[in-house]
Amino acid sequence: MLPNYLSFSEQLLSAPKGLQVFVITGGPNSGKTTLIDFLASTGYAVLPEAATQVIQEGSGRGNSGLPDTNSAFQKKILVKQIEQELTARQSGNLLFCDRGIFDVCAYMEVRNIPSDAFELAVWHSLLKLPAPVYSGAFILEVVPVWEDNGIRFEGLEFSRRIFKSLIDIYRRFGIPVTVVPLLPVSERAEFVLSRVFERSTKNLARRQL
Repeated sequence: MLPNYLSFSEQLLSAPKGLQVFVITGGPNSGKTTLIDFLASTGYAVLPEAATQVIQEGSGRGNSGLPDTNSAFQKKILVKQIEQELTARQSGNLLFCDRGIFDVCAYMEVRNIPSDAFELAVWHSLLKLPAPVYSGAFILEVVPVWEDNGIRFEGLEFSRRIFKSLIDIYRRFGIPVTVVPLLPVSERAEFVLSRVFERSTKNLARRQL
């Protein structure tokens, strides 16, 4: 069921006071899910990738057995992402998302898939919000050695194009972007968390002025 795009965007911002939501994203083979899993193993709240769930459920595969790359597939991902976030944002004070809503926009742009009326309404409603829907986006540099996990069907060049598009799209929607360099997963986690806590400290200082 498609969410009501006239109200869901406001619901995303009606989360408990103080909740910070960060996106961890990047092109395929960037190590983002490894990083998300590492953060989860240390006790942080995480939201799994919507696209992987859609594909594993079988509703995102075409007759060839490969994931569809058309607008209908992207819409399924967008709807699942919104539904998951509306639920996950109801409690806690820090949430990491394995990809975010705007990843769909970036993938559609790179693949030259036009947005339909529903998707256009979603982008428009998010642009009109009085504050960014995410506290920030951490975009991971691409790992230069390609690994096939049985789900990926893109190549290294596509991953690099997505990396650039993600930076542009998240900034276009007013989301602060931080590029995460190639590091061991524990060091990537330390890199991300140090910037999350730095941002939290700055926000607390502003509120006390």
